[in-house]
Amino acid sequence: MKKFIYSMIAMLALGLGFTACSDSDDDPEYGYITTPEIAAEGVYSGIFTRIQTNSDTAQPESGEGTLTIVACDTLANIATVKVECGALTLTNEVPVNITYANNQVNFFNQLATNTMKYVTGNVSAEGIATITFDISQRSGRKTVPYRYTFEGVLSSLVEGDTAE
Repeated sequence: MKKFIYSMIAMLALGLGFTACSDSDDDPEYGYITTPEIAAEGVYSGIFTRIQTNSDTAQPESGEGTLTIVACDTLANIATVKVECGALTLTNEVPVNITYANNQVNFFNQLATNTMKYVTGNVSAEGIATITFDISQRSGRKTVPYRYTFEGVLSSLVEGDTAE
């Protein structure tokens, strides 16, 4: 009985030895970005819009500015987002988690303890960046809560290049 079992195992092993994987790779290309923090890195130029969040009569204000995304050298899926807009007296930066999904790079930081509260944004495959966040700023003797939004394009695209 032992000889029969051993011979069956030997035949099975011999049969598996002659099987091989196909030389062609028929899997479709999904285009998944494994380093979204590097894919989104760059300076985006566009328009910031802010509106006071605790007022029913406040009018939106706008100004040109930049959104800069810099990949973290030591941590994967982490980047620093820096926003600058002289017209709205805005200069701030915050670390964000960054991922790739639905053919775009998404980033967020939902800590209410940051100066830029509830940061969410994305960079599309076409190189268009958007961001939304809340921030409180001094206006005279008061601190005023604002909701900021931004939409802009990668600075190289402003000069006539095309997204890859």
